Amino acid sequence: MKRPWLVYGLAFIGGLVVFFLFISFLLSVVVVLKERNFGKPQIGVLKIKGVIVDAEEYLMSLRKLARNRNVKAIVVRINSPGGSPVQSHLIYSFIRQEAKKNKKKVIVFAEDVAASGGYLISCAGDEIYANSS
Repeated sequence: MKRPWLVYGLAFIGGLVVFFLFISFLLSVVVVLKERNFGKPQIGVLKIKGVIVDAEEYLMSLRKLARNRNVKAIVVRINSPGGSPVQSHLIYSFIRQEAKKNKKKVIVFAEDVAASGGYLISCAGDEIYANSS
């Protein structure tokens, strides 16, 4: 071999490329974990606005919040004049069921209006907050 410096130089450059790829992979993993607040306690928020017609959207969101291990409490913000009593009761029952099953605290904030079905859903909370006026 007449040019060992060429072989050593190419091996060194190849090693640097692999090293930088590895470092960039590690940095991307750290950034992703930091963005997700990995391991930190969180509070989940569910907003119920307008007339309650279909509970399915709220139930899916509640299920996701209740089963997330990082979520320690669920805040329900209600601004609803009510709606279907059946759908409101489904939301009420599901909140109580998931809170008990997953040991989550439920805090309810009644915003402008929480009448009829909105009031029923408010009663599912462990604590209820509303403006006195």
